[in-house]
Amino acid sequence: MAACPQPFRPSERAATKGQTVSQIRIGVGYVVPGYSYVSNTQGNGTLRTPGRPGRSRVLREEVASDGAQTTDGDDMHGMTVARLARLAGAMCAAVALMAVGSAAASAHVVKTKEPFTITYAWASITTEGEVMCTGYHETNSKKFPGNATEGGRDRETCVDTSGGAFTGLKGLEEGNTFPGNPPGYESDWFYLKGIQIDSIKNHFKVSRNDRKFRQIVYIPLEGKYPPIAESL
Repeated sequence: MAACPQPFRPSERAATKGQTVSQIRIGVGYVVPGYSYVSNTQGNGTLRTPGRPGRSRVLREEVASDGAQTTDGDDMHGMTVARLARLAGAMCAAVALMAVGSAAASAHVVKTKEPFTITYAWASITTEGEVMCTGYHETNSKKFPGNATEGGRDRETCVDTSGGAFTGLKGLEEGNTFPGNPPGYESDWFYLKGIQIDSIKNHFKVSRNDRKFRQIVYIPLEGKYPPIAESL
């Protein structure tokens, strides 16, 4: 992250009519982006936010913080370097505070995502081919934690290897119980690792043409399901 600007130098304080403030140097490398300086008939300056003509701020001649009066040349209309410095400093501090808060909020969340593919015969779903599922096993230490032997969730898309429609499912069918099977689903990810874990917090939905279904399966951790799975 870029560091906040250093204190301004009063010697660099003139603004030219029509310049954007991002072009005005307030000390070394000290600029205020996103504003433009516009003169008016009273000889005052307006610090105007682009796109918000109704939200301008009139800048009158003032004494700078070092006691020296601002320069009033041909195109200078009372813009005070000290005011711009305070504005830029506040903007920089606010951005830095937001960045620190965001980093702190996400610092303790650990996520994993591992791909898998599995193919097996499932006569109650299809008699034309086999069921092939491709997806990911995911963990999130805050929302759905897991470890090497339990927890987390499977997200997968399954098709009939024959290339046709499933013989045991109907288009747009959905739920957590497949035809001819008890409620729930066995985690394919842990099955591939030789671990059998059944879950009753799963949901599948078949495509309109009955050629694939998508499924999400939350696996319990220490016998408990995460709150995010309660509605399934």
